[in-house]
Amino acid sequence: MKLILKLFLLCLTSTLLIVFLAGGLVLLILSLLRWLLTGKRPQILTLMSKVNEWKKGNLWSFNSKENFTSSNSHPKTSDNIVDVEVKDVTQTEKKPAIAEH
Repeated sequence: MKLILKLFLLCLTSTLLIVFLAGGLVLLILSLLRWLLTGKRPQILTLMSKVNEWKKGNLWSFNSKENFTSSNSHPKTSDNIVDVEVKDVTQTEKKPAIAEH
């Protein structure tokens, strides 16, 4: 009886292992296809890069698009000066919206 129980548990665990490995392989293939088609990195790669930054001590590293500092949530001030183009607008006579007959 113990032998039958051990064989049953062995079959059950090996089946579950195969199902989980096959599911992981399918998810990996789908995420790589998504990466190729859309250009978005797989989330596991993004997660692992954040974990590596955390291990290196960059606890408050944010995405460069967010442009935040670690001390507060206000955007960083940039030392770059952007020139602004100014255009003079002259007043012209406005035409009525509804033409009068």
